Amino acid sequence: MNIPSKPVGRIYAVVMKSPDFSRWKLASMGAFGGEATAPTVAAGTRCTCCNVPTTRTQKLDASTDRIEVEPFDLPVCLDCKDHALRRTIVEAMMGIGLIVLGALGALGVMNESPALMIAGFAPAASLITFLFLRRARRFAFARAGHHAGLEIGAHAGLTVVRTSNRRLVEELVARNGDAITRIR
Repeated sequence: MNIPSKPVGRIYAVVMKSPDFSRWKLASMGAFGGEATAPTVAAGTRCTCCNVPTTRTQKLDASTDRIEVEPFDLPVCLDCKDHALRRTIVEAMMGIGLIVLGALGALGVMNESPALMIAGFAPAASLITFLFLRRARRFAFARAGHHAGLEIGAHAGLTVVRTSNRRLVEELVARNGDAITRIR
């Protein structure tokens, strides 16, 4: 499997497919609901963040209300336990907050209300600044040898692993090669 070359800190997306995957099932679940399974990830014995050998693991449950996935035991050393795995619910709440604040600011523009504009756009600008600083921190971590924020998403018959750690991608290919369909 060909792994694309990317600059330090850029995200790789590794797509794994279960043997019973079908595009029809994926589309029908999106439209009508239902239940499905997704492949599990075998990640090895090196920390998913800093690549040091470790016996310590952290569980990551990528299950959703419709997708059932066995929780993954991911190797994460003690030093990386707080930043190795991404907490996607926080980012989802920030995205929803940005939408609400942007709508509030737009309402202020439409009603020519400076108070509403400030109430919507000022916190939205703060959130956007926070997100850019967080991204800069991720790149600084990567330059220092850490790959914080591993994210695993489950879909109907698919598991997507998003990481900036090329060594982890190489290990995923070695351990899960038959299930991997694409790396971007």
